[in-house]
Amino acid sequence: MFPMASSISLLLCVSGVLSLQKIHVVQTQSTPWIEGGNTAPNFQLTPQQFDAAQPTAVSQATPVNNQESNVVDANPTEPRMEDGGKMFLGVLSSYLEYETFKNNKEDDNRPLSVFYEGLGWFYRNGSLSNIDRLPASPAEVDTKFLLYTAPNQMTGQLLNYANVSSIHLSNFQPGWPTVVITHGFKTSTGTASLQWVMLYIDALFRRQGPGNYIVTDWSKGAQAPEYWAAAANAPLVGAQLARLIELLCEVKGAQPQSIQLIGFSLGAHVSGFAGKRLKLTSGKIARIVGLDPAGPLFEDAPAGGRLSKGDADFVMTVHGSADGVKNGGLGIWSQIGDVDFYANGGK
Repeated sequence: MFPMASSISLLLCVSGVLSLQKIHVVQTQSTPWIEGGNTAPNFQLTPQQFDAAQPTAVSQATPVNNQESNVVDANPTEPRMEDGGKMFLGVLSSYLEYETFKNNKEDDNRPLSVFYEGLGWFYRNGSLSNIDRLPASPAEVDTKFLLYTAPNQMTGQLLNYANVSSIHLSNFQPGWPTVVITHGFKTSTGTASLQWVMLYIDALFRRQGPGNYIVTDWSKGAQAPEYWAAAANAPLVGAQLARLIELLCEVKGAQPQSIQLIGFSLGAHVSGFAGKRLKLTSGKIARIVGLDPAGPLFEDAPAGGRLSKGDADFVMTVHGSADGVKNGGLGIWSQIGDVDFYANGGK
């Protein structure tokens, strides 16, 4: 699998000289991408600035009512090599389970739809037939949105889309750019494997300055080895993220054109699902960046069942492990953005 740090390094340097070797860039729109222009607002760092950034020493995440919650770890650990193996085996076993259900539909008595208050209906058929599984309940997924701003760089504020007062009382500033970062399939709960997220947020503070930097933590819903379940939860988390952004627009006056979503692996598709919903409510957001979007169950999906161009004004993807599951690749190969970068040939 293409290392997370490498994906981020590529993301940070694409606005300048592409110094990595074997970079294959595919542009799928006739409109040229001009960094800093209207179609691609500048949120990038240079590799040197990113490498120099140190992880923020985060000890706690605190809701706006000042009740402490141990959501983030003070000393996140580096991902271990065996974690990659655990993740890969989880994908394989889940894929076999998926194929078993797919090939024995006469014995499939699972419900076709489910309704969750405030989020709407979810279906196994239609545009999500590629997943063919309903998401778990919001209580089981237990998604948390953590807001970091200039006044609280060290302590994230919990934003709850089901509790409007958490939005009202937060430090969110509509005049600042908003960046939401969403992780993917994970081998552990908590934020032991979210170090890259915190490092990226720290780099945003250093380079971008004041902003609304939000972390989507859906660790419980994206837990290895249940990849199929995690993939099924992605539309739910996307709906939750969309609802949060809708409230930020309604309550705080946020503008969709100041919002960017960044997602890794399954988090890229979460961002896409959020973007699709927002187009129908608050309006199309400015940008989505998909870092190595997940391939299994999404490679042959229709545009409505994955991240796709059109989910934001500008969709950029970085492919780094798109060599197919049988070859150890977990990323998507298809060109799904306005611009697709294939680092080292995408493999």
